[in-house]
Amino acid sequence: MLHVRHHHESSRHRLRCPSTNARGPRRQRVGACLSLVTLMVAVTFTSQRAFAEKPKQEAAALSVVAGAKAKAGDYKLCAEMYQQCYRLDPSFLGYLYSAARCAQKGGQLDLAEKHYREFISRSPAEHLLRPRADVHMKELMQARRVAAEKQALAEKVAAEKAAAEKAKAVAPKPTMVSKPIVTARNGDAGVRKPASVMSGRALRGWIGVGGGVVMAGVAGWLAWRAKSDFDDLKVAITMPSGTSLIDSITHAEAVERNDAIRSGTTMAAITGGLALAAAGAGAYLLLTDAAPAKSALRISPIPGHLSAAWELRW
Repeated sequence: MLHVRHHHESSRHRLRCPSTNARGPRRQRVGACLSLVTLMVAVTFTSQRAFAEKPKQEAAALSVVAGAKAKAGDYKLCAEMYQQCYRLDPSFLGYLYSAARCAQKGGQLDLAEKHYREFISRSPAEHLLRPRADVHMKELMQARRVAAEKQALAEKVAAEKAAAEKAKAVAPKPTMVSKPIVTARNGDAGVRKPASVMSGRALRGWIGVGGGVVMAGVAGWLAWRAKSDFDDLKVAITMPSGTSLIDSITHAEAVERNDAIRSGTTMAAITGGLALAAAGAGAYLLLTDAAPAKSALRISPIPGHLSAAWELRW
């Protein structure tokens, strides 16, 4: 019986080879033992390789389903499936890129940025998908900047609206003023008469002047806002030093914002003109509202003498 010694760490194991013809040559017994060892190593290697290949096969099968979900427009589920594919087979970076792309199309900007950054950090510069990942990363950052600008503008408009409503709520309301009572002198002693009220012409004049002032304020606000938007656009389209590429804003967005600035400037000019016209008309009504002066002579008989009073009224 031939014994082959196999050492593994500090333990000693003995492998017994099957007995051959004791009278056979020594070479046959050694060959039989080597064949048995080779068979055992091959079986172990094959089983380990099959176990290692199983997750990759599962990832490949799942990626087919994820691609179908992407074509159907279910980008959220598609991103989740590609993430699972990458967890099963981290050696294939295409799964990570596909997960980032689906998350971007589905509006999950934070998740897409996370996957893009991980893909760029893990993939070499010569990777086939690396240029696409760089381009999509720039698109993603641009979309986030635009979303932040829109959010800031919405918050600004909401704050201005809230301030206007608050100012309107705390403004003093017009109160009804009681008509003063005057007492006539001389012969009208003891007779109470109400004071004269504002004429309709004067009321329209004050309304015109007040409306002109309000519209002038609105025109000033529109002009200020157009100037502020123009300054922001000028900063956005300024080329960074050392480069001839403007990546902070697209051409379509610049044209849209420029048109909005022109519209705001035009509205400010029109509102200012209306304010001037309303104020002028109101002032004219107030200046031409004065009634002609009236004079009257009152004679009151008093015992012992006669008194007379000359009154000039407007």
